[in-house]
Amino acid sequence: MNRIFNSKEEFVQKYMEMFRNELGRDFEVASPIQRYNMLAKLVASEAKAIKHDCKKKARMENQKKVYYFSMEFLIGKLLRNYLINFGIEDIVEEGLQELGESLDNLCRQERDPGLGNGGLGRLAACFIDSLASLGYCGHGNGIRYNYGLFKQEIKDGRQVELPDNWLENGFPWETKRPEKSVLVRFGGEVVKHYEDDRFWCSWEGGETILAVPYDVPVVGYEGETVNTLRLWSAQPSEENFDMDAFNRGDYSGAMKFRSDVEAITSVLYPNDNSLSGKILRLKQEYMFVCAGINNIVETFKSEYGTDWSIFPDMVAIHTNDTHPALCAPELLRVLIDQEGLDWDTAWDITKRSVSYTNHTILPEALEKWPIDMFRKLLQSL
Repeated sequence: MNRIFNSKEEFVQKYMEMFRNELGRDFEVASPIQRYNMLAKLVASEAKAIKHDCKKKARMENQKKVYYFSMEFLIGKLLRNYLINFGIEDIVEEGLQELGESLDNLCRQERDPGLGNGGLGRLAACFIDSLASLGYCGHGNGIRYNYGLFKQEIKDGRQVELPDNWLENGFPWETKRPEKSVLVRFGGEVVKHYEDDRFWCSWEGGETILAVPYDVPVVGYEGETVNTLRLWSAQPSEENFDMDAFNRGDYSGAMKFRSDVEAITSVLYPNDNSLSGKILRLKQEYMFVCAGINNIVETFKSEYGTDWSIFPDMVAIHTNDTHPALCAPELLRVLIDQEGLDWDTAWDITKRSVSYTNHTILPEALEKWPIDMFRKLLQSL
């Protein structure tokens, strides 16, 4: 058992330091949500230290890394679960009682993260939790939705759908990693290059956005292994603020580009009955696939250089249903167009690295996209 606090006294000391260093106020005058946030941040910071050690160990032992791509991760509330996994629930409960607070009260402050909807998301959450509990180096790749699916209310016997503003008070478990951001391109054109006997293509022009990662620790049972759930958020790659529109009083028009980009990660499963809805869904799915695959390739290069022959031995990429199915063509594109591999070598690596699970044969699990839309939006695929 890897306990992050060995005694009640140690916990209280570190907890009080969080209020001074992070909040700049005393525990006694903090609100319940602030007390919860500081406790979650404290546990998350201790988990990050263990995650760092796990990464070093995995690299030293040449452990194979599993990357699990899913449109949903229904992880649920994390605080009590992680306290149990670290074996410190009693320590924290006693420490809080000494401070005049209860663990039950702080657990009630936690919002359910709007990252999933049903069985698909719960399976994904259980899968990455199992990887950590079994000591495997396995990480999730998903989307950081601003509002999730929706918040349900019943009025006059009918369902009413409202925005689920689950990030209203922040998400203390996450760490923003802007240095790991990935440029994602839509539209543009494929430019062919010939040099001596070599032929390759580059994807140029079009619209670019920035996929920014937020990392959430995944704590395995007994706390020995901490992995990462990496959630990607769409942000403008450059500030495209229309000053002329702003000065004319068209304030929404001045911010239109930012609004259009941020819409990509606003909600889970945007309505795709319209053409604009279909385009948004495809942008959403390609964004987190492109970001995740490029991140995986860069991580591999930093650890093993360009010995691509061992890539399938060190990397396993699993796609949860068809939403991340673009992982295969995107890995192929990166290996050929960005890393300079020939088709046969890149295809062999892709076939041996990417796997897929299907849960249902219903239409929503077997998405289809119009060829013209796909070709226009994702030129290089």
